[in-house]
Amino acid sequence: MIITRLQRSFQLFLVSESQLESAHCRISVEIDLLTSSETQRQNQVMNMLDHWLAMIVNDSIVVNLWHENDWPSALSLLDNNIILTPGEPDDFTLAMLFLTKMQSILGNAVAINSLEFVSDAGAGVSFTLSADSIDLPDGEQWMGKHRFYDKPWWLRSDGSTCDVSADADQDLTKKPDILIDLTELIPTHAPVANKQPAEIITPRFPLKVIKSDDNT
Repeated sequence: MIITRLQRSFQLFLVSESQLESAHCRISVEIDLLTSSETQRQNQVMNMLDHWLAMIVNDSIVVNLWHENDWPSALSLLDNNIILTPGEPDDFTLAMLFLTKMQSILGNAVAINSLEFVSDAGAGVSFTLSADSIDLPDGEQWMGKHRFYDKPWWLRSDGSTCDVSADADQDLTKKPDILIDLTELIPTHAPVANKQPAEIITPRFPLKVIKSDDNT
């Protein structure tokens, strides 16, 4: 067992009634680098998680799916990533969602023991949760029986943070393009081509030696 801690901060925009509220969020995650997992795989999923937080989550707009106003449709006009929540996006709900989604991304390579979440939009307290503290809807409760994806976004290992509801007569095989391949966010380094040894350039012209004047 190798215990380490991941600490990150990011900004969210929370939909509250008819306005957006900026929230600076901090998470502190106690992680168990399972000795039974390959180090290469652990490094890969940790990189995927880090890029997810920095490139997908940061500056996201967070909105309650069941908000009385049709916010998801209106916000689709913006370039910001959208995080849909099952209920009001308070700190406790966000803590449950982040812990679950982060564990889904890490898979079986790394285990999250606990996650602490706090934001300056909350009540001034932090929430520390473990996996047995999670109480989130399942796929049917979230999107109904007729849905595109069996699991809600927080239980999928891709980088998506929302779902799209399906009409009763809609073909479920024609899935919306909402999944995010996190491996594409990790920069790849092209292998360096084998280089020939540096050539030593020797002069091809006679060198003139300048002697000092003996009469000076």
